[in-house]
Amino acid sequence: MRQYFSVMTIAARSTIYKIISLLFLMSALETVLFLRLLRQTAAQPCRLEAMITLSKMPLVCGGAFVILCALLSLAGCERWGSKCGYTLRRLSVGEGTTALLWAFYNSMCFLVFWAVQLLTALLLCRVYVNSLDPAYWNDQTIFMAFYRSDFLHGLLPMAAVSIWLRNGALIAALGAAASSFSMRQRRGERGIAIVVLAVLTLVAFPRQIDSFVSDIITLIIALCTAARLCFDMQWGRFGREPDPGQIEEGGVRHVI
Repeated sequence: MRQYFSVMTIAARSTIYKIISLLFLMSALETVLFLRLLRQTAAQPCRLEAMITLSKMPLVCGGAFVILCALLSLAGCERWGSKCGYTLRRLSVGEGTTALLWAFYNSMCFLVFWAVQLLTALLLCRVYVNSLDPAYWNDQTIFMAFYRSDFLHGLLPMAAVSIWLRNGALIAALGAAASSFSMRQRRGERGIAIVVLAVLTLVAFPRQIDSFVSDIITLIIALCTAARLCFDMQWGRFGREPDPGQIEEGGVRHVI
């Protein structure tokens, strides 16, 4: 267990403070934009779901998500990241197992990102309700906003099981793709899975209630991608020890 803990420590040490700063800045910016819009519309209040959209919360969240993908993908890279390839190769844990442990860590980071965004949205919804005259809201205002807003519904799907499953699959796939990217870069290649999944997430995340078919398609794509990446990292050609010429930068190939 100690060697596994060492692997996770290396991953956390290279990203944890950057991620905390990113989450703080995201929440702070969303709060400032929302409160400014709330003051501007005090005389003529907007519906809560309109406030979410007009305050640019989905845009800020999307930008922070892209930055998080970049931080986690570049963490173990030799060219741009923490340059920890030599340290990782000296561990008693195989590189394939190391990549899987980093995939788990990355997925936990994406899960925390989702939780922080959800908490920020819920707190701002409560601020909105508390700032209005009781004539403009009722006990169902926040509940209905999470159904009417595509962004909020994707964030907290309520009874939409397909969206819960889709979100979980995307978190797992994104974590594996970020780990796979740095592993491939250390072997002189470029993985594009994290780019494909990031774009898929940005496009598919805002969801209406009647989105079952598209949710299932996204779920299947995410699960298949995660399974293939994990297989490649642990048992496929990337699970084997690299050739000496691959340890340093070599020929660049685009692979998923």
